[in-house]
Amino acid sequence: MLPTDSTKELSFNRRITDGDLVIVYERHDSMKAVKISENGVLQNRFGAFKHSDWIGKPFGSKVFSSKGGFIYLLAPTPELWTLVLSHRTQILYIADISFVVMYLEIVPGCVVLESGTGSGSLSTSLARAVAPYGHVYTFDFHEQRAVSAREDFERTGLSSLVTVGVRDIQGEGFPDEFIGQVDSVFLDLPQPWLAIPSAAKMLKQDAVLCSFSPCIEQVQRSCETLKSDFTDIRTFEVLLHTYEVREGSLGSWQDNDGQLKSCKKRQRSSNGEADSKPRTVMARRIGETRGHTGSNVYKISDQKFKVRSAAVPQGMSEEVNTDERIRTLQLGSMFLIWYLLNIYFNIFNKQVLKVFPFPATVTAFQFGCGTVLILLMWALNLHPKPKVSRSQFTVIFLLALGHTLGNLLTNISLGKVAVSFTHTIKAMEPFFTVVLSALLIGERPSLWVVSSLVPIVGGVALSSFTESSFNWIGFGSAMASNLTNQTRNVFSKKFMVKKEESLDNINLFSIITIISFLLLTPIAVFMEGAKFSTSYLQNVANQGLSVKELCIKALLSGFCFHTYQQVSYMILQLVSPVTHAVGNSLKRVVVIVSSVIFFQTPVSPVNSLGTAMALAGVFLYSRAKKMKTKGA
Repeated sequence: MLPTDSTKELSFNRRITDGDLVIVYERHDSMKAVKISENGVLQNRFGAFKHSDWIGKPFGSKVFSSKGGFIYLLAPTPELWTLVLSHRTQILYIADISFVVMYLEIVPGCVVLESGTGSGSLSTSLARAVAPYGHVYTFDFHEQRAVSAREDFERTGLSSLVTVGVRDIQGEGFPDEFIGQVDSVFLDLPQPWLAIPSAAKMLKQDAVLCSFSPCIEQVQRSCETLKSDFTDIRTFEVLLHTYEVREGSLGSWQDNDGQLKSCKKRQRSSNGEADSKPRTVMARRIGETRGHTGSNVYKISDQKFKVRSAAVPQGMSEEVNTDERIRTLQLGSMFLIWYLLNIYFNIFNKQVLKVFPFPATVTAFQFGCGTVLILLMWALNLHPKPKVSRSQFTVIFLLALGHTLGNLLTNISLGKVAVSFTHTIKAMEPFFTVVLSALLIGERPSLWVVSSLVPIVGGVALSSFTESSFNWIGFGSAMASNLTNQTRNVFSKKFMVKKEESLDNINLFSIITIISFLLLTPIAVFMEGAKFSTSYLQNVANQGLSVKELCIKALLSGFCFHTYQQVSYMILQLVSPVTHAVGNSLKRVVVIVSSVIFFQTPVSPVNSLGTAMALAGVFLYSRAKKMKTKGA
């Protein structure tokens, strides 16, 4: 945005400087945000435009390329930023934003709470409204979305006005530090009624709360929650229609709803006589301006609350309910696919490692399968290609090192002990997370978190003492895998600060997979490549698995290995980290039970008790982490 500090006057006449963010206007339906760089060049269908030619020009300037094409350089106002930002979620547009900001009664100096952040469209306008002395605190349960929004606010120069937090406001409420300190609250949540009691505590007397809902049932339930303390409930629907006005013959085109708005105009020929064919000035509705369908605004006065709420067309309720059912079905299907791919990966992987006990080669091959799938995904434009800066690559490379070593150690363990035992040991991951977080970044665990570790450690110990397939190499490599993976995770929290446009989870995982393949392949060839010989492959066949079967199962394990992790990241983009952690705990249960059944692994009652204790501890740990966040 335009500067809000005292050293630069907030003015549309300010001239463009190196490092500024500019909105490049190509045509009414084509705009993009560009950061000015002295040596930068913008190339589009209108030609090549050097950034150096832009520096010193005022915003609003029209600049030309060597081909004669032109563009406009516009100031990055919130209205324009809404049109060019990256859509991580469905966003609010100008009609909704202007209505909400007005009814929130926001003026410079206000303190505003928002949940959820989403793509940051509204947050940007809220920041301008409270500038230069107010502040916006916005929360999103999805960590990657919060990181991306924070980076956008840095790009647009609003980081001093907006603070982004990761928090499940529906489940945990707003932080207690804001009690009685807030002028306005905005909610854009699936279940806003869960957050209303917390929001009410945050607001000052005579403050305002706005809840934005696409479904009338959501509005009704929110109002039910408000009845005990709130009054003056109002409902609004926001609709904006755009018309195209032009001159033409009557009947040549009609409005979208079959209506014409026209004004007849007599035309005269060159000799001054009236034209025999009258022309008509017509206005045609060209479609509704992009946006949602309503918003709810609640105003607080003294200790009583009056509410102004918004509704939607009645036909929308059934449509939204259908969308919710579809989303639930889609999410359930993704969890099912995640679990099935995990089951088949562990089965195929174990079968391969039994007859081909070279984990480095097997792991490198699995990374290679993933690399092929990733390149196909990008080539077919199934997912946008990432843009990685040098600083980002350095950090991603370190993460890839941990990812490579962690998966290699896991396969070493799977090759030495039963699948069920490896996954029981892997249940120790929370223990390493807590210990490493305390040692490396000084994060002190709560009593509930520490308590949840007791059944994890006890269960793994009990299972280890009674495991029939126990092997020190298998046990040690699984433990080392836990240490490697959790060290990677802890350090990524501390050091992974991305200043440029962020990577989504899928692209981040994709780049890590490619780097892991390039790292491990030469090591695997150096260490185990000599085993690829006719005599050794014949030895594999003698163990009950033909060369063809070995190749097929290796390919299937590689496919499942990559796709189950890809689906996991896709699920993480749709649910909160706590929900994902619970799903991961259940996944481990499913994998252990299925592997015991498939491989007919002998399991004693005491061993089963130890495994159950460890898995129960993992589930309690995920709940304890949520309790810790709520109490923060």
